[in-house]
Amino acid sequence: MRSRPSRKPPPWPPAPLVALIDPHDARHRAATRALRDEPGRVVTTWAVITEALYLLGRGHDPWYGQQPLVERIGLRGIVVDDFTVDLGARSLALMQTYADVPMSLADASLVALAEQRRELRIVTFDSDFRVYRTGDGQPLVLLDGAG
Repeated sequence: MRSRPSRKPPPWPPAPLVALIDPHDARHRAATRALRDEPGRVVTTWAVITEALYLLGRGHDPWYGQQPLVERIGLRGIVVDDFTVDLGARSLALMQTYADVPMSLADASLVALAEQRRELRIVTFDSDFRVYRTGDGQPLVLLDGAG
């Protein structure tokens, strides 16, 4: 019996992460579908968490919006990869390469993480990821939960 090759869970940028946490977000269903369709935990970077916390905290009661995300990190439902020197350097190089797009640190950290993990699938609603390429020129596979 042949077993299916195990796939690593794809990285998540801020917008789908916020949509996953916030049931009032217009793309909440798409984010929950993406989570359902992909194996494993949500994987992301600290740059993404910082941006997502900012976005979730823009309401009347910032902690009310941010608390569910913080709790999921604490329960390991969301895995946040360490921001290593190599990941940081690659992220900054990507930001320079895509300065005309422009590319945020959060987005750059996800592309760098995808390269590092050799996992080119990314859960995103952001069309800029269609422009980004890995160091060896490969496009990313975008998972938007539209299925």
